[in-house]
Amino acid sequence: QNHLHQRHPEEVQKAMRENEAFGAGQTGLGLKGLIKPRAFEEGIDLEKGGFECPYCQKRVPAMKRWQMEMSKRTHLRECMPGATLRDMFNAARKKQKSFSMAAWTADAKEKASRKA
Repeated sequence: QNHLHQRHPEEVQKAMRENEAFGAGQTGLGLKGLIKPRAFEEGIDLEKGGFECPYCQKRVPAMKRWQMEMSKRTHLRECMPGATLRDMFNAARKKQKSFSMAAWTADAKEKASRKA
């Protein structure tokens, strides 16, 4: 065991209880345990990535995968209780327009010709 578990067990237990609410009950005071979920908000620009909730249209900016997953799980408890990440993913896919490679290529060529 490491120093924290041996010398500060009450602090580790406290951190584990706090992290349990985010679905990370086994992490104590390590880096993974210190990362908290970010709240979904309105008005966040998704130009550089991020995610929009398919149920309420609130957004969260881009972040590391583990923090994004934790943020989605926390948001789902408030937005759509009982829904899973798979449900959220499927709803987001249904909401997106169908992708056409030919249309995307034609659009890219048109934009390139306008710049030239």
